[in-house]
Amino acid sequence: MTDSGPGCYPGRNSAFFRGGGVKRSPFFQDIERGLYREFWEFLAAVFDLEEDEKWALLLPFALESGYADSSGEPSRATPRLLLHLTGISYPRARELFHPRGKLHRFRLLRYVRDTEEYPLLDRPYGLPEALMDRLCGLKPWLEGVEELPASDAGRAGPLAGRIVSLAHKSRQREEPFLLELIGERETALLALEEALAEMGLPAWSVSLPEVGKEGLGEILREALLEGRLVVLTEADREELPRGLLRDLALYLVLVGERPLGFAEHRLSVPSPSGDYLAGVFRQFGLSGAWSFPICRRELKKWVRAGLTPEEILLEKYRRRARGLALVRKPCRCPEDLILPERERRLLDHLLLRLRRRTQILEDDGLARLAHPRKGINVLFSGPPGTGKTLAAEILAGSLGLPLLVVDLAGVASKWVGETEKNLRLIFEELVSPETVVVFDEAEALFGRRVENRQAQDRYANMEISYLLQRLEDHRGCVILATNLEPALDQAFVRRLDLIIRFPFPDEEMRERLWRQFLARLPRTRGLDVARLAREYPLSGGQIRNIVLTAAYLAGEEPVGPEEIKEALEIELAKLGAMLEAR
Repeated sequence: MTDSGPGCYPGRNSAFFRGGGVKRSPFFQDIERGLYREFWEFLAAVFDLEEDEKWALLLPFALESGYADSSGEPSRATPRLLLHLTGISYPRARELFHPRGKLHRFRLLRYVRDTEEYPLLDRPYGLPEALMDRLCGLKPWLEGVEELPASDAGRAGPLAGRIVSLAHKSRQREEPFLLELIGERETALLALEEALAEMGLPAWSVSLPEVGKEGLGEILREALLEGRLVVLTEADREELPRGLLRDLALYLVLVGERPLGFAEHRLSVPSPSGDYLAGVFRQFGLSGAWSFPICRRELKKWVRAGLTPEEILLEKYRRRARGLALVRKPCRCPEDLILPERERRLLDHLLLRLRRRTQILEDDGLARLAHPRKGINVLFSGPPGTGKTLAAEILAGSLGLPLLVVDLAGVASKWVGETEKNLRLIFEELVSPETVVVFDEAEALFGRRVENRQAQDRYANMEISYLLQRLEDHRGCVILATNLEPALDQAFVRRLDLIIRFPFPDEEMRERLWRQFLARLPRTRGLDVARLAREYPLSGGQIRNIVLTAAYLAGEEPVGPEEIKEALEIELAKLGAMLEAR
């Protein structure tokens, strides 16, 4: 939320209130006392309002403010009441309130909700809250906008220089400045912060999914009145409100992962160098050895809150997740995972690839060899409780990155197009070189395509095709974890860089698991670990659950055979219930 002062509006000595118009009805005779005239005249000049359009805006202001002789008149503004008070014709009233008329297109009025079923002339309408505030001389408050301050870092980088050059050309031609920046959002914002220092424009950044079309209309109108640049992030080609942007955008930068086909100018956002990012971090007293793309505005806020770079990165992705993924700080170490030697070597190889991916992809020859893929796709397959998610957490921890586990309940939707929209947000906002992203129970999303027998089959196949495409062009690390490898579409398997199969533990592994978990208890007594491993074929996850349950049962006493036996019964009963449910 931000506030914006009414500002200084140039006076125009309009004769509107002194002319014959105001005498057309005694209803308006006192309205001038409550109106902030300087802004009113500025508004009329900016949007070139005709006399009837002015009355259409003054009517709801007069009724709400009380500066009107409303005795015997309805308490809500309607086109029919305007017709009655001013004597305009019926065709003119329909023209004024037409959806493509000036008042609607520029978001200067709004209909009261749930009145669409009314005839056009009987629909109650009012002024947007921000506009009402300005007409009263107050500071309007806008939801969903954040100030994007100019950087004081000094010399602008190459991308910022190109932005400034395009802005100057648009100003010389006296035309709107419309630009698309295609690439990573935080890197684009870093360049814009540098460009704003030379452009001399105040700016707001706005997330399109957060504010929606209606909220964006109000923001664009206010930006137009204040001469602000609007930076619209998370812009998507299909969701872009093109008509609204054409009507109201004067200074607009769209930031998206893919070309949007709207603005005349388009620039690609290159990946920033390590030296550049280290320099940004050093501006805020942080070590340049641990840096990642994040705009200075956010970095300044988190540094003031006393966060470390690792914590800043976690906060960055918690804000982006929006219920689509659980963002975890890794806290497990490699010693926590017990695997056969072959699988351990594969996991070490995956860690090596992740550490060297930037080095490899910066080499032109190797980058061409890997083209078009820049990210890493891995399958973790195996029965429940065998360490798939634990292995992903250890990988993330070894790299110093957050672990993001996609919540399938938040992604899948019965509404057509919603699942694909959520997947787009995951790949554009969450999958990056700064994260390790796990799709748990991946077979639910990455299952085999089916024959199109009904409408939902066609949409399900479209979602799978979309996922196949995104696995080719992301830049992060995506781990598909599944208990049902045969259920995966073979097209996904072909796009995998590595498959690691987590086996059900044999007796030797089970004994190691028992000893590892029991060693974390304060005290134990009389436990035959070899017998537990031999007699109970359990997964690592089940053994952990049993040891934890036994600790609860023992309380402050040592964990002994009785507590382990009861905990075993509880775990096996749970397993039996799960089997019966199947």
